[in-house]
Amino acid sequence: MNSTPTLTRRLTLPMLALFGLGTMVGAGIYVLVGEILAVSGSFAPWAFLLAASVAACTALSYGELARRFPKSAGEAVYVEQAFHRPLLTRMTGWAVALTGLVSSGTLAKGFAGYFAFFFPGSEGLAAPCFIIALGIIVAWGIGHTIWLAVIVTGLSILGLLTVLVVSSHYLVHLPEVAPLLAPASSDAWLAISAGAFVAFYAFIGFEDMVNVAEETRDPERIMVPAILFALIGATTLYLLVALMAVLASQELDLAGHPAPLAAMVAHAGAPWPAIIATLSMLSVSNSALAQLVMVSRVVYGMADGGHAPALLARVHPVRRTPLLATGLTVFLVVTLAAWFPLLVLAKATSLIVLLVFAVVNVALIRMLREGAMPRRRMLVPALGAILSVGLIAISLLSEGHAGH
Repeated sequence: MNSTPTLTRRLTLPMLALFGLGTMVGAGIYVLVGEILAVSGSFAPWAFLLAASVAACTALSYGELARRFPKSAGEAVYVEQAFHRPLLTRMTGWAVALTGLVSSGTLAKGFAGYFAFFFPGSEGLAAPCFIIALGIIVAWGIGHTIWLAVIVTGLSILGLLTVLVVSSHYLVHLPEVAPLLAPASSDAWLAISAGAFVAFYAFIGFEDMVNVAEETRDPERIMVPAILFALIGATTLYLLVALMAVLASQELDLAGHPAPLAAMVAHAGAPWPAIIATLSMLSVSNSALAQLVMVSRVVYGMADGGHAPALLARVHPVRRTPLLATGLTVFLVVTLAAWFPLLVLAKATSLIVLLVFAVVNVALIRMLREGAMPRRRMLVPALGAILSVGLIAISLLSEGHAGH
């Protein structure tokens, strides 16, 4: 008897946790630490900590919702379950897809920046070729994609630990920098908030995890611990590297640097900055791979739920992946990467993600109020919604403040 091919459940707890950790680790610290230093200066570690606090509340909300509604296009499903408004469901789903598209464009730019370390002047060609190659991997199958992501996650973490060890020379500046780390004024907190708005991009990843729920074994049991593992691991690494980057800034200009970690290692006198640049490219590739998976699954989930053309819900009978949705994703990412600079893409991603997070938290609050879930958990989504909206407001205030 013929049947319509569907997605297959292959992801275990370790695979899912490392998939999320790899998404976060590559997304921010390898690409954006230079931009965050330019915005927040010596307060960069505080910017990462504030961004982590905002992400943590929403991550717990996502985990709770993913346990109960383990579907692709997770955010759209949650909003549909809470509000039963098709237009709001579509807007949420496409907003999530847009975040992944813009984020992938950011990562393509970041990859091109590190690629230029080896081949100066190659940025224009490197970005589209990078995305097309990753699209082929995503189309090949979820099992191969996640195992590749897990391997590269290990290399990414190894790269960050190597940066910390090689850059330990910069610890000599800790006594002189320590007094500058304490935010003692309103301007300092504005700088931290503006940096956190950009740094928040580095925590994008746990929402990618919920969008592969249909391909996860026992998502009701493993989703929450996998999300928490990824978030805690990423935050720890970010704080250590951000602090070391602040210390290194006493000797070299890292603000806005396109390949900041390779520059730190090279300046420290290490004989192999090319290795760090290579690991950086692999880490960025890992994050972009996860974003392409997420977007293709959101597009598939939207089509499967009747909120997008049914053609996009077709699954390849052998590869068990949504080929048309993946192809559309690759085309749109290549277009975005060609049009916009890195910081603009990162800020746009953070803005859209924070808006989606606020909506998802409100959806969970609505379910709790209607008795669909235990009301004792109301505090977490309330904080998630307030912090998400607050970070947007403060970042806009800091932009206006900088403009004057």
